[in-house]
Amino acid sequence: MGTLRSFADQLAQQDPRYFERVRTRGQTPNVFNDPRLVRRVFAGTTKERHADLANIRMMQASAAESAYDKYLKYAIAHYGDLEPGVGAVSGIYNPAFPESVKEKLRSLKDYHVYRDAAQIHWNASGRRGAMPKHAEVLLPPGTRRG
Repeated sequence: MGTLRSFADQLAQQDPRYFERVRTRGQTPNVFNDPRLVRRVFAGTTKERHADLANIRMMQASAAESAYDKYLKYAIAHYGDLEPGVGAVSGIYNPAFPESVKEKLRSLKDYHVYRDAAQIHWNASGRRGAMPKHAEVLLPPGTRRG
């Protein structure tokens, strides 16, 4: 399987105006803004499988977000909260935390990558709109709860 970039390059060879059209919309081609890339990357994947993958990625995102929140609470308890008048820093929260704590928080903050992957599979499963934040609502089409 090739990379997303190689798939985009193949599409550009098939259609020389491909990048021009997508960039005209102000975006670099990716699986969020060009469904042809999703079809190429996940060739042969059924809508039901996409629903399963959306569910898996959302569970991973929830677990990663919980780990981040838990470690952040630990860091605040052990190293203190923000000083008055100091704004939170994205990902690390408190710039006064030790470097090792900030690195750990940065590594845990990547849960959004799982959410992005879940959204791609959510869209590819035929669903539209914002994806629910809780994995248990991501059931394959036609499936009923318990």
